[in-house]
Amino acid sequence: MLLLLLACAADPAPKQPGNTGATTPSGPSWNDEVAPIVQEHCARCHAPDQQAPDWFSDPANAQVMATQMLAAIDRGSMPPPAPDPDCRDYQGSDEHYLDDAERAVIAAWVDAGAPIEADAVGVQFVSPLPTSADLELRPPQKVKPAYDSTGNAYLCYSFDVNQDVWATEFVPLVDNPKIVHHIVVYDASSDSDLPEEGVGFECDGFGESGWEFLAGWAPGGLNVSFGDGMALRLSGGSRLVVAMHYYATNDSVEGEEDESGFGFNTADSAETEVFSYPLGVYNFRIPADDADYSRSDTTTWPSSYPAIGIVGVFPHMHQLGSGFDMGLTRVDDSEECLVRMDGWDFHNQAQAVFLEPARVEPGDKLKITCYWDNSADNPAQFNDPPEAVRLGEGSGDEMCFGFTYGFLATD
Repeated sequence: MLLLLLACAADPAPKQPGNTGATTPSGPSWNDEVAPIVQEHCARCHAPDQQAPDWFSDPANAQVMATQMLAAIDRGSMPPPAPDPDCRDYQGSDEHYLDDAERAVIAAWVDAGAPIEADAVGVQFVSPLPTSADLELRPPQKVKPAYDSTGNAYLCYSFDVNQDVWATEFVPLVDNPKIVHHIVVYDASSDSDLPEEGVGFECDGFGESGWEFLAGWAPGGLNVSFGDGMALRLSGGSRLVVAMHYYATNDSVEGEEDESGFGFNTADSAETEVFSYPLGVYNFRIPADDADYSRSDTTTWPSSYPAIGIVGVFPHMHQLGSGFDMGLTRVDDSEECLVRMDGWDFHNQAQAVFLEPARVEPGDKLKITCYWDNSADNPAQFNDPPEAVRLGEGSGDEMCFGFTYGFLATD
């Protein structure tokens, strides 16, 4: 998760609340009003052993950080950018967005001097991710990633699927969140050169030729549950590859070990088979010093294809991303919003599993647009001075994908 201290580094030093330490509350109660909001929207990242600083397990720290916290909320950097539920609502959207009433509680608390009660309690971290699954794909032992000069490391493992498996839920099994940046699962059945099952090997973070994207996770994401009798079929006899992307956020993570993997909760059968369909923009060059560059790609759903329902989208960009849009234009020129993100955080990538599927008919058009800020003023800028950036798998390259999950519409 993007460190809030970095996000605030360019701002003037904020005025701190004057009444540090336990006080008699004169504004909203920390225990009853403020802490529950922080628990829901902040504690999944700002907690012990996570990538972001632990600011809220001790309420005195929250008091000291109160002014910065409100400034980050008003700036739009905290909670980190996520798909806008007003575009199309999705599972877990409440966790990613503060509503006006919640923001007002935080503001009133800060205006009152960020008081905390004498018996103030800290916010406790509870991981939103399950820790086990019916089918688990894990490495045989812990590993110490070998990072390159950009702080990235890629390590893959192959696994055999011995019989048909109906995956109703995708479960990222994150062992060490301080260094795991994202996990991708590919169907690599067409690759005859894979090492034996469970043996780690260096791989391309973009996936090798012939590998088909099945599932993925990045910090900020939750487990994906399709529901309503839907499942993705993992065919017996296929070979899957779990690709681990490690990212060294600072020198302190050198030597950290990890045993992360990916899991699936399963069913014996499914009423509706889900498939993955990666959509994206491939041909782009982001000019140096361009603070508002965008590229789009439109896919017309072929007339020879059946109608489909889109059940979810996993947007994916890298560090220079500043926004993501995906929309549907129907044959009658009416438009429907699928995913809209006014902002982007490379370290907090949330998927959108829709509460209601979107129907796509032959002739309808799916359009993806990505926005980037390649200026020196971008806090996430990694080139000094800025340089032109193209498509690539490294964190110093860029991507623009909407990994889409759909099903054949039968009515």
